Amino acid sequence: MLAGMGGVGKSTIALSLVSSLERRRRFRQARATWWVSAADRTSFLGGMVSVARALGSSQADLTAIGAGAPDGADRVWSLLDAAPRRWLLVVDNADDVSVLATGRVGDGNGWVRTSRRGITVVTTRTSDPATWGSFARLHRLSPVAHPDAARILLDLAPEAGDAVTAERLAARLGGLPLALKTAATYLASDFAQVASFAEYVRALDTGSTFAPTAPGPAEPRETVTQTFEISLDGLAVQGCPEARAMLRILSCFAPWTAIPVSALDPSLLAPALGEQTAARVESVLRSLAGAALLDVQPITVSGKTQAALTLHPVVVDSCRIQAAEHARRTSDLAIFRAAAGVAANLADSCRQKLLADLADYTLTHLRAILDTAGSFISGDELVALLNSISRAVKILYGQLSVPYQMEALVRHALREAVRLGDEHVTTCKLESALGDALFCAGHTAEAEIAYQKALHGYARLVGGENRDTLDARHGLGLVVGHQGRWAEARSHLAQALVETVKIYGNTDLWTLQLRHCLAWVQAREGKWEAAEDGFRGVYSDILEAHGEAVSQAHGTLSHLAWTVEHQGRFGEATGLFERMLATSTKADGAKSRRALSARFNLARLAVEQGRWQAAKDGLDGLLADYESLTHPIIEDEIDCRFWLAELEFRQERFDEAERLLGILLKTATNNLGATHLSTLAVRHTMAVVARSRGESGAAEEILRSILVVQDRLLGRGNRDTLCTVCELGWAITTQERYAEAAGHFTQVIESETDPSASHRLSARHGLAWTAAQQGDNSGSAAELRAIQDQYRSRFSPCHVNTLKVAFDLAQVLGAQGETEEALGTYAHVLQARIGLLGPRHPLVRRTRDAMKQLRQSRRQDGVR
Repeated sequence: MLAGMGGVGKSTIALSLVSSLERRRRFRQARATWWVSAADRTSFLGGMVSVARALGSSQADLTAIGAGAPDGADRVWSLLDAAPRRWLLVVDNADDVSVLATGRVGDGNGWVRTSRRGITVVTTRTSDPATWGSFARLHRLSPVAHPDAARILLDLAPEAGDAVTAERLAARLGGLPLALKTAATYLASDFAQVASFAEYVRALDTGSTFAPTAPGPAEPRETVTQTFEISLDGLAVQGCPEARAMLRILSCFAPWTAIPVSALDPSLLAPALGEQTAARVESVLRSLAGAALLDVQPITVSGKTQAALTLHPVVVDSCRIQAAEHARRTSDLAIFRAAAGVAANLADSCRQKLLADLADYTLTHLRAILDTAGSFISGDELVALLNSISRAVKILYGQLSVPYQMEALVRHALREAVRLGDEHVTTCKLESALGDALFCAGHTAEAEIAYQKALHGYARLVGGENRDTLDARHGLGLVVGHQGRWAEARSHLAQALVETVKIYGNTDLWTLQLRHCLAWVQAREGKWEAAEDGFRGVYSDILEAHGEAVSQAHGTLSHLAWTVEHQGRFGEATGLFERMLATSTKADGAKSRRALSARFNLARLAVEQGRWQAAKDGLDGLLADYESLTHPIIEDEIDCRFWLAELEFRQERFDEAERLLGILLKTATNNLGATHLSTLAVRHTMAVVARSRGESGAAEEILRSILVVQDRLLGRGNRDTLCTVCELGWAITTQERYAEAAGHFTQVIESETDPSASHRLSARHGLAWTAAQQGDNSGSAAELRAIQDQYRSRFSPCHVNTLKVAFDLAQVLGAQGETEEALGTYAHVLQARIGLLGPRHPLVRRTRDAMKQLRQSRRQDGVR
């Protein structure tokens, strides 16, 4: 517990702790860090929901935690106590202890507890040990001793007086670091209306023109506020009267979080500042920075450095209080209207900028604006703010690495939208945005419900041909498709396409996106040639109407390469990915997300083709570039590390694959959550590795736990779910429960419509193998030949999957007594595996042993 009065430096120390640790790479890899504001109940519960999400909580947990249910604290702390990675949790501004209470805070069973898995740091003004209980280590932060505080003042304002008067002012400021800095900066400035330490003391004591407060001693917090007011009054006299209103506008945003200066459009500030030029706005900001009332720091946006502002929490709190009091006293809402307008502009600016650079800033600020300005504005202003939130989510859709922040923001906005009434189109927009956020998180079943709500509302309020209605139908089509309901997905997308063409024409980017999605459905249904034709048509129309620089061109070219790859034309697919790399590098730079995506696909193709060294070099280089980015996309880095582990697995280096997957599981769980699709994919591969090592029972346990999550979030028809069902069948097969395994394989075959899908081919392989183990060798041999032919046509005669089927076919042929054909098949497998893996690889030895055993069996049977 860091306890002390406002302005004493609690949050600054906590932030310094986090920043210093985050700079250590070893810490970033070993620990997770969360910063949760406890300034109010809503912010606190929202923050704890984000923590729970990252730790893989169930929807029931999230609901209980978000609602502050009696068992909510138990739920989140059970997750923290079981976290796979050690953590640091900062609970900031816990001044109202009731925010943290479920009973008595100090009994150790509330929202703040100790844990062996991590460290909890709480900043608070409540320093009574009885409040926090014996489990807490209380560190009281005292103000700076007066002699030391005087030296600080003299260092910052050496011309303002001597040590005696400096110590007198230090005592009057209570030794508070923030007040000392503000006062000294003012005295050293060219806008100071009082020039000495002594005059500053008189201004504080008498309530002068420069500090219009009641005379006499003040509480420490009031003293800090007085220093702000003296500085603002000084700026006003110096010719900068807009400084006070500007600071109040900025206080509506989140503390310690960068506010890009580019978002402060003068026209949006006009309700509070009057008509201003951009140069004047910059001058006001420089004046505030010169008075130490805000800090200016550089941030990188679209590869370029620009200025951003940050505010101390005490400055924010003080200005928010004064802005709220002014609004209640005068009914003047100009400050909050201006803040809401800037927030909307910040949301829209993401459309033109590199989204990863602004995503975190934008969502954090929108939440703060909703908490501050949202309670004051109503009518059109509230509608505009809520619409900016839904618009921001739409813009950031698919771009934010961790989408749970989007979900928490939209759910909070939906609670505010209740004030608009039951039937309002803004509520529909927020429901559609919630569907986007849930879809990004991989929660397709929940996303479907949100899209349905939005669609039904739009149909009543604006009709079926409205752009927002069509957008919700588009989203609905995608989520039902991801659940394996392809006919339903095609129906929704086709209906949206018909109406979109009527309104926007054939070459509008949104029309082309819907055509792209319909081609994607065809591919998922196994209609690969039709899908390829669809993607080629979309790509051609994009180039003709919009050029190759638009993001849709990149996405469609990537999917075209995917369809070509799936049809076994690896050389052509490689050429398409190389084209994508060249165009994206030219347009966006070598380390743009699109260029890195193209390089990733080229490396992944090398793995599929068995070009191990080329794949290793490509993935290692890619990973180094990901780690060098200012704002890396964690999912992209996880995908890269996943394929490095897959590369080891394909070469049957199980120990190294297992090690890499273990590290990756911790990273994915802590950054994306235990139920994220990437996290589940890592666990799935860990199960495959376990089965390959003969640990089939452990593999079965992992797969069944994955299925529980996938059934709930994705549905049994989803491809990821069917892949898990198929692998579960194999885990059961190796335990000789053949009838049970056959049931799983049959389910996959009947559910998957694409005859060339890898998991369907694997299920057919498994069903044929279980039949052979139960005595049906002839039928199994015929089926394995057919599967082998499909793998050959899709991949190559030497692909890993082709060789697996060929090896099992050889075993079945040997059991049938067709020894010569079996030996010939083994010989092909042996030659291919030596070429791929080297002569000493375990799979090569296994193939030689199988051939040797079959020859010995033939001799024993008297066959020469």
